[in-house]
Amino acid sequence: MIFGYARVIVQEKNLDLQLNALLKERIPQKNIYTNNVSSTKEE
Repeated sequence: MIFGYARVIVQEKNLDLQLNALLKERIPQKNIYTNNVSSTKEE
């Protein structure tokens, strides 16, 4: 079983390019995990 992981750190970017690349490699969408990380710090 193959899994994929896509992550973006900056708000201006999105996961589309990474998700498309993983899907092109025939990784099932149910096996793709994503993460959006904000680079802003709360004070």
